[in-house]
Amino acid sequence: KDFNSNFFDVICFFQVIEHIADLNDFLISCLESLKKDGIILCIAHDSNAFFAKILKDRCPIINNEHIWIFNKETLKKIFLKYNFQVIKVGPVVNIYSLTYWFKMMPIPKFLKKFIFNLLSFLKIANKRISIKVGNIFIVAKK
Repeated sequence: KDFNSNFFDVICFFQVIEHIADLNDFLISCLESLKKDGIILCIAHDSNAFFAKILKDRCPIINNEHIWIFNKETLKKIFLKYNFQVIKVGPVVNIYSLTYWFKMMPIPKFLKKFIFNLLSFLKIANKRISIKVGNIFIVAKK
């Protein structure tokens, strides 16, 4: 609401949409603030992701701080509801070190410590790994 109409060419918000209490107001503001043919890039957590389904309440990306939970279909529907043209919806690949991945796992601390020591001993603690851990993106146009 603090921006002029038709002000932005691109609006990006990453892992924010889950925390917005008034999605209606937010998406209307985005729509009004975008120039004609402006683009939105949004990244959200995917409630249908493999890790979310397996880990359920213990999944680090699905937690009680989120007001909203999305999957590819619901994310697309909400943007279509506000008359955005959905260009693409898909998974996000996250790239982090093995140490980071194990740090994020919901396993006991003693096991994490053992794994960290093993990774260090094997000299692979900083090896970067790509995983589709459970985030999705949407590109939409005004």
